[in-house]
Amino acid sequence: MRKDGAVFDHIAGLPAHPLAVHVPVVMIPLTALIALLYVLLPRWRRSFRWWLLAGAAVSSASAWFATQTGERLERSLGSAVNIERHQEFGTRTFWWSLALLIAAIALLLVEHRRVRGAHADAVAPQHNHTMWRVTSALLCVALLGLAAVTVTYVILTGHSGAEMVWVD
Repeated sequence: MRKDGAVFDHIAGLPAHPLAVHVPVVMIPLTALIALLYVLLPRWRRSFRWWLLAGAAVSSASAWFATQTGERLERSLGSAVNIERHQEFGTRTFWWSLALLIAAIALLLVEHRRVRGAHADAVAPQHNHTMWRVTSALLCVALLGLAAVTVTYVILTGHSGAEMVWVD
């Protein structure tokens, strides 16, 4: 551990941020693909549900970690580099990925309730089942919208970071 307590400033002698960003860059689009498959293939939802939850959780956690390592890298660079645009995109990527995780959790809970309610159709009135179907459909639309926005922001973040490094 370093003297200043910054455990994740460097990994194997390299700044942690350029290494850490690879996880959300891969996981966010992969999670968006899983979300798309989850929505479009209802027969496979049972198989995809844990992959969706895990992907959304890893996406959000890794986006947070990338922002933390980015802030540490910024402090070590000082004011030599103007990173405001990249930092703003990165922060938004984290918040959108968190919203994606929340939507995935909500959808999985509603789907669980809807499917469980369908098995107890003698007990639950039909309008109750319809309410769960409508809620599930709305959450599916929200999930896909959030996935699209999150992918857009991870692309913008990566592009602005690459421009800072490679464009004069």
